Amino acid sequence: MTGREGSVVPEQELGSAASIDIMAEEKRVKRTLTEEAKKRKGEKVCHSPLVSNLLPSSFRSSSQLSGSHGPGFAKLNRREGAGGWSPPTSDRYQWLEVDLGERTQITAVATQGRYGSSDWLTAYLLMFSDTGHNWRQYRQEDSIGREVRGQDELQTSSPRRKDRKDSRTFQLSNSNADSVVQHKLQHPVIARYVRLIPLDWNPNGRIGLRLETYGCPYNSDVVNLDGRSGLLYRLSPQLRQASKESFSLRFKTLRNSGILLHAEGRSEHSLTLELEKGKLLLLLQKEDRTWMVIQHNNTELTRVRASPGKNQHWAHFEYASEEEQLAAIISQSEHCEQELTYHCRKSRLLNTPDGPPLSWWVGGPGVGQVQTYWSGAPPGSQQCACGLQENCVDPKHRCNCDADLIEWANDSGLLTHKETLPVRSLVLGDVQRPGSESAYRVGHLRCHGDRNVWNAVFFDKETLYLHFPTFHGELSADISFLFKTTSSSGVFLENLGIKDFIRIELSSSAEVLFSFDVGNGPLEVRVKADVPLNDNRWHRIRAERNVKEASLRLDELPAATQEAPADGHIHLQLNSQLFIGGTASRQKGFRGCIRSLQLNGVTLDLEERARITPGVQAGCPGHCSSYGLLCQNRGRCVEKTNSFSCDCRPSAYTGAFCDRASFKSGTSVSYIFKEAVPSEEDKSSSVLPSSIYSDVTLRAENVSLSFRTSQSPALLLYVSSYHREYLAVLLNKHDKLEVRYRLDSSKDVEILRSKARNLANGQLHAVTISRLADVVSVQIDENTKEDFNLTSDVEFNAIRSLILGRVHDSGELDPELSRVASLGFTGCLSAVLFNSVSPLKAALLHPGTSPVIVTGPLVQSICGSTSANPYAAETTHHLSGQSGSVETGQPVVNAIRSDSALIGGVIAVVIFVTVSALAIMARVFYRRKGSCQSQEVKTVKPEDSPELAFSGSRNGPSENQKEYFI
Repeated sequence: MTGREGSVVPEQELGSAASIDIMAEEKRVKRTLTEEAKKRKGEKVCHSPLVSNLLPSSFRSSSQLSGSHGPGFAKLNRREGAGGWSPPTSDRYQWLEVDLGERTQITAVATQGRYGSSDWLTAYLLMFSDTGHNWRQYRQEDSIGREVRGQDELQTSSPRRKDRKDSRTFQLSNSNADSVVQHKLQHPVIARYVRLIPLDWNPNGRIGLRLETYGCPYNSDVVNLDGRSGLLYRLSPQLRQASKESFSLRFKTLRNSGILLHAEGRSEHSLTLELEKGKLLLLLQKEDRTWMVIQHNNTELTRVRASPGKNQHWAHFEYASEEEQLAAIISQSEHCEQELTYHCRKSRLLNTPDGPPLSWWVGGPGVGQVQTYWSGAPPGSQQCACGLQENCVDPKHRCNCDADLIEWANDSGLLTHKETLPVRSLVLGDVQRPGSESAYRVGHLRCHGDRNVWNAVFFDKETLYLHFPTFHGELSADISFLFKTTSSSGVFLENLGIKDFIRIELSSSAEVLFSFDVGNGPLEVRVKADVPLNDNRWHRIRAERNVKEASLRLDELPAATQEAPADGHIHLQLNSQLFIGGTASRQKGFRGCIRSLQLNGVTLDLEERARITPGVQAGCPGHCSSYGLLCQNRGRCVEKTNSFSCDCRPSAYTGAFCDRASFKSGTSVSYIFKEAVPSEEDKSSSVLPSSIYSDVTLRAENVSLSFRTSQSPALLLYVSSYHREYLAVLLNKHDKLEVRYRLDSSKDVEILRSKARNLANGQLHAVTISRLADVVSVQIDENTKEDFNLTSDVEFNAIRSLILGRVHDSGELDPELSRVASLGFTGCLSAVLFNSVSPLKAALLHPGTSPVIVTGPLVQSICGSTSANPYAAETTHHLSGQSGSVETGQPVVNAIRSDSALIGGVIAVVIFVTVSALAIMARVFYRRKGSCQSQEVKTVKPEDSPELAFSGSRNGPSENQKEYFI
């Protein structure tokens, strides 16, 4: 038999078993010869059975007739159970699915009816998936299948179409349940899951199926990414720094934007290869921290050759900074590092694993100490980085150079342990042998960060404290620190002598007291704040004392001063320990955080002392309690050791404080809910089962968005379905909000109109829509929530996409809504949430990746935020949140309330109490009546809806705000 290339040619009933056997034998011989020819050419034959050895748990189905008709019995040529799979109902909503266990190359599919029955298929649809959730149809190129049926079948009355032509359907024509029909795929398919959907079956039986798939394991250095997936490769954290990085790749795509490669290194370095609007961009992110570099006298690569009579090579390094300054820099920095490199040929380094070290270096404060470890290894380990990573050139040794090879090798890296820095001298011992050669380099000392800025401690009980050596401030004292607390009193600092003392305390919730005694009696300096100091925010204190006066400054308030007696004592004589956060009596202790404590310019290491003090916590928690309100629009504050960040995942906004999002002119954002989208032919075909459509079916939605516009009518949001159902949120020509539901394609759209007016006034409005079954609630700004009831259906089936902005394909809409959809939206649209989906946020963060499709430019803006100040509080103050009639230049009042107030004001002169009671009753009755009338669900035909007539040019108030227009 003949057919078009690529089509499935069924085997006709030829009238005799012999004829069928001859044709089958010819096909078998031809296939065998082809495979043998491939083997002779060295090609791999990918045609092994994939299903026969699978466990029953690898099979799933839409349903089963009984336990013996389950999907696990659907293996080719098997007779277990009832001889195959059969569902209880034979229709196009049934399916059989096989999990192959891993991504596999599939080359052919064979089917067979249920053993010993009249149940078999005559046509089916084949689908594949990598996840088991998103399915794609198998398609043949340049082919049209055709169904061949017997005479009896053509005469059978059936709702199934007889004249359908579909290039994605496989047709069979089995005369019994035992013959096997195999279809070789035109192109191999890579997938893990296979799903077969019956379309036609023996009219005198039911659906019955046994199947087999053929192929081979899939191994490839090619990856197919769908925009939501990615590959992660973790490099060893001990890899040394390279002077040059290189990479290469090949790619092809139909998208114009997307990230191809992203790599992150140390010190916030990153590299990104990105395709943006058809252009290839290479982005290099360098560190944003400031490094302090302390130079020394020799940073060049120095070669050392064998010298007769010379057993060692000495190198000494002198730094540009004074010793005291050098120690202070290292101590107060968050991180320090110094490069140490050794290249070798026949020159051993540490003589690992058991011998005495042949080379060493001296490092650390003062004169330093001998160090017998090398770059990348921990102190005292007598090994190099390769020994720690177990990748030295000779596994017997712990340094590459200890292998004593005649080829060049090296042991290099960064020294990062501050207690052993800087490198002061270097001694190389294996340099006297003939042929020995080496080279070394010691880089500059580099440090960054100030650990004093966030050197903090937390006291959660009044009895806790830290103690330090006695404070020496006989003639002068300069003390500064920051604190935050929720307590109304407590001692920050105290040091006692026999009679003298010095103390700083929070004496009340709004007052700080600095007191001391040098033998002239207590002297006190007080500063009182206008606001409470126990607000759990940071406050700064600086107390100074000299022989003439004492001063105290709190935050930015003016300093308070107190003069010392002219002829009194001047020496502050202390002999006890210095107490921080409490007193020696363990009374009046401070509860809260103290950080950045300095005494006469010396920073006390609070965190180090807290780590060895029971009950006291190093670091300060509660950044979010102080600054959590900066994370706006449902952003979540995340605590860090010395800071906080805003997690914007629960928010529809993005940015550092979750406050940035907007549209720009001409933009359309489409969020696709399903990977496999049927074509127009699919949607118009009555024979395609719902199995290939999206499995997202909703009985409830929660929608929220904010907008600012002067356009009416305007489409705010549109959600479509594969079944011609939709949800549309729009402004009509009267500047009112309409929510349009069409949950039954055979019925007219249902229009829900809100009472709120003048929504196209150029001000920011927030809309929240909630549906549960047939009950819909709508709230605009701070207005009263409005409830509606739907009458058609309660299920939103097969959700396809959510569109913001212009709808380019509006053929499924009624004419009026289609016209509004084509106009798009002019203004600012932000904070869009549809259940858990944030389409705008996804578009801004990943504009070129699925499931978001962006047409036109899209950038971030703060036009959708009520405050341009990123430090504003979380509470959103909307610019328009009132109901009632709004006229230009007129106050916003409720119509009912204004009328009642006018009438009540006149009649109240006569008799106040009676009229008040009548007014209240009338008001309640009128509101209920108005509410019932306005909440009616109006079902209209598209052509009868005058509300969507386009309003010519409507100009809102001019505002000096940054907006983007669609």
